[in-house]
Amino acid sequence: MMLLCLALGVLSVLAQLQYTHIPQELYDNLTTFAHLIDIAYCISPVSGISPPFQCDNDCDSFHGIEVVHQWSSEGRLPLRGPSQSLLETSGYMALWHEQLMILIVLRGTRSFKDTLTDLNTEMVAYEESPSTCVNCKVHKGFYMSYLLTWDGIKTHVDYYTQLYPDYEVRVMGHSLGGAISVFIGLKLALLDDSKDIKVVTMGQPMVGNPQFAQFIDSTFKLDLDEPFIEGSILRITHRNDPVVKLPMYDNRNWLSGSQFEHSGNEIFINESLVRKYTPQLQNVVYCDGHEDEGCSAGVPFTSDNRQHLNYFRKLGTCGFGFLGHLWNLKRKSSSSSSSSSLLSPSTEIL
Repeated sequence: MMLLCLALGVLSVLAQLQYTHIPQELYDNLTTFAHLIDIAYCISPVSGISPPFQCDNDCDSFHGIEVVHQWSSEGRLPLRGPSQSLLETSGYMALWHEQLMILIVLRGTRSFKDTLTDLNTEMVAYEESPSTCVNCKVHKGFYMSYLLTWDGIKTHVDYYTQLYPDYEVRVMGHSLGGAISVFIGLKLALLDDSKDIKVVTMGQPMVGNPQFAQFIDSTFKLDLDEPFIEGSILRITHRNDPVVKLPMYDNRNWLSGSQFEHSGNEIFINESLVRKYTPQLQNVVYCDGHEDEGCSAGVPFTSDNRQHLNYFRKLGTCGFGFLGHLWNLKRKSSSSSSSSSLLSPSTEIL
């Protein structure tokens, strides 16, 4: 038995050696995107983003960004109760003139990671493109949250995409905000397939069935014959983040196999230290297909959700008023001796 365990351990190590870490340039880009996503947590009842781009989360590290809209769906969900309140989103739209980008950045509720397992996981038909997304089903709650969010921002999105037709649209989000980012990215791509749309999610739960996952891949032009392609969607996961493994089944039809499935283009942070927020480059690796057993899909499920906030930085500390301000001052001072992770204005983002 000991020899068998040893052999399995060796095979596991060999399998891991086959994975290629991402290049430094992409690592730097993801670090920047994590910061932009983290800024969405500054939008709360006690704080927000001041024009042109000022906040308690080192917003002034960015140059040439202009916030044009920010929102929270708090209190707007119909028949608001414990489950509905978990599906509220906050976020902002900004123009990054030096990068020629329109940013749409979202976050979910802070308690989402603690209670995702309690949510109803009922699936409903995806109605945005019924002719091309055949038999596609999505999480009812996430879809409802998307529809509410889109209804509140579509006028702003239409206005700024028409005003800046040459700007790339970058949709980004963490947790529930990542799930909603997928829906918004798909909506924009379906409205205009010639538009340059890119989506980046971190700690995103699964949003639909296998047919929907395939539809995401085809819409964002991923070629699953390749192990990984620098496509228009990047899905970042972290070892021992339980949220990326949920939900598993439609809880009305789990016996019939109505399971959820991720899309492709996973990038996996293969580190386990809870308090180590900045991963080492060699531990951020490309994954293969939808559910690569060498990445997050192969890590046993855990109820410890502390890793859910560890994506290139400690996420979610802004938006607590004075206490959040003190935390971010401490983080800023601790990193001041190292080189900035942000891209210079002349650096082009992938």
